[in-house]
Amino acid sequence: MTPDELAALVKNLKGIAPTREARVGTNTPTSEAMLPRTQRKADILVLTALREEAAPVAELADFDLKAQPELVPGLHDCWFGEVGSSRIALCTSDEMGLSAAASTSVRCAAHLQPSVVMLTGICGGYAKRNVRIGDVAVPKQVFHHQFGALRNGEIEREARLENLRRHQLYGLVKSCVGTAATDFWNFQYGKVNLPDTRPEVVDGPMACADLVVKDPDVLEKSSKFDRKVASVDMESYATAFSIHQLSSATQVFVVKAISDLADEKKEEAAVFRKYICQLAASCTLHALKSIADS
Repeated sequence: MTPDELAALVKNLKGIAPTREARVGTNTPTSEAMLPRTQRKADILVLTALREEAAPVAELADFDLKAQPELVPGLHDCWFGEVGSSRIALCTSDEMGLSAAASTSVRCAAHLQPSVVMLTGICGGYAKRNVRIGDVAVPKQVFHHQFGALRNGEIEREARLENLRRHQLYGLVKSCVGTAATDFWNFQYGKVNLPDTRPEVVDGPMACADLVVKDPDVLEKSSKFDRKVASVDMESYATAFSIHQLSSATQVFVVKAISDLADEKKEEAAVFRKYICQLAASCTLHALKSIADS
């Protein structure tokens, strides 16, 4: 999926719900308008690619995963709950990749009108950047590392960067994620398979790709686009791009736990997958509580 194709998908999906301009009743451009809280169906939208990533979030937040009235037209895996005084919508596309992420992001955000969107779950990390399994990625920036053109055997980078929101809330999220990770590691010690090291927060850029990349040479060439890249997933760029296309006023955050190292063998990390999903959920819930109380 190219940048133009992604933009076209977002444009087509905007028609699934009344625009912010129509609902607010103002001449303010759609991308800048923000509904008052009384008109929003959810204050915070939490998105995951897979149901196994959403389930522990719902469990920790006491959400009911049984059948609920359809919160978002055409999307069945979406649940509603409360954290503090904030109304939370938890939705999953139950499918990995940019197309699914873009579609789910726009459908949910256009219908629910949240002020904050948080993408959570699991992702890969780069061992050469001193990232370890069990660390938690809270990237300052996400980018698509496969956009580009091949000329004379060399890749000419045309990747478009998508900056995530940076202000006081970012520091709040990063701070509570570090606390949640450490507390959860202590609580789970001896109960599930755990990595040998305590989790740390990783805030370097996150690369995003359409495919799960297993070739170390490809990863090395891609990381040269941004030598500080620390993590990789298949949804972050599409989520940030889509939400910001829909509304530049909406804050977007990514909180994902490292489940494997992209430049090492994945088989060795499979034993930790359940713990990593739970860790990501715990960090997300701590972040939600801090955001809800702020």
